[in-house]
Amino acid sequence: MPAMLSLTVHVKPDSRKGPLVVEDPESTPDHVSVTVFLQQRAIEGAANDALVALLAKHFKVAKRDVSIIRGHSPSCSPVAVICEPHRNRAATGSAAARSV
Repeated sequence: MPAMLSLTVHVKPDSRKGPLVVEDPESTPDHVSVTVFLQQRAIEGAANDALVALLAKHFKVAKRDVSIIRGHSPSCSPVAVICEPHRNRAATGSAAARSV
């Protein structure tokens, strides 16, 4: 049965750093929090589409398995990622930046 990873995402649209996913230092195994830097602007859903695509690539799942639960407009959004248990790359306590 697939596992669901729920995480808090802080989105930084229109960023020169992007595309980049960085695990936040306050992240714990029980509550994963990441900051995502995107090059796309938050106009007409472009940033939301890029966020889903980037998180899918980061967690190695299909885009259909990533959904924004709420917060389609603010920069802090809870996101659900459905992963196969052996593919789940949840927070392991390291605050490493992963470029995608």
